[in-house]
Order: sequence, then C-alpha cells, then structure tokens
Amino acid sequence: MKDKALSKFYVKIGGMSCSFCVESIKKAYSRLDGVKSVNVSLSHEEALITYDPSKVSKGVLEKTLTDLGYTIRDSRRVKAIEEQEKELYTAKKYLIVTGTFTLISLIFMILMWTGIRHAWFKWIMLTLATVTMFSPG
Repeated sequence: MKDKALSKFYVKIGGMSCSFCVESIKKAYSRLDGVKSVNVSLSHEEALITYDPSKVSKGVLEKTLTDLGYTIRDSRRVKAIEEQEKELYTAKKYLIVTGTFTLISLIFMILMWTGIRHAWFKWIMLTLATVTMFSPG
C-alpha cells in the first residue's frame, strides 16, 4: 500500500555520452533519501525516478541532475521528423565537404612524402586545414 504514495519523475537529459554518465546519475539519485528506484537510459537520454514526494521534492531531483552538469530537456518539445532529416542532410553535406578536403590534403602529403615538393604546397595545406576546421568541421 505504500507504493501508492510514490511519484514518478520522468526527465529527458542532455549531455549524457557514456555509461559513466548513467552510473553517475544513478549513484547521485540513489543517495537521496526518498528515492526508491532509478532507471537511466543512455540511448534515449532519459531517466525515470520513483520517489516519495514527502521526503524529496521534484525540484531537488531537478537540481541534483543540473548539479551533476547535465541539462534537462523539455520532453514535450520533441523535434519533428522533418527537422531531424534536415539536420542529417546538413551534417551529410558537411561530412562530404570535409572528407573531400581531407582527401585532397592526403594526396598533397603523399606527394611530399615521395619527394615531390613545391613551395606553394604548404599554403594549399594550410588553406584546406583552415577551411576544414572552421567551416564545416
């Protein structure tokens, strides 16, 4: 009968990148008095915390997460599929441009390794590296 007094806190988490993040979040919430269970999904970047609202508040749960350095995303604001496809298309274009510049740089490096050197090679390499770093990449 005690379980009826428990509440659930569902949160979308920003900034998780590895299993260490998951364990850090689980450990931090498990140390709080009133938290009964913690389930964190790295692949979905979300957590479900079952807690006793008489012992710990939702605000404390949110602050615990932000104190760890993660952000709380608005779960109601899910990106539309069209927006995600647009982002993927843009990322693909950047990948192709960056890959092309990197391949051209590799060709120039191979030429220099084989003994074919020109004074202007270094300027082309610098330009390609700069464009790769500060434009798409």
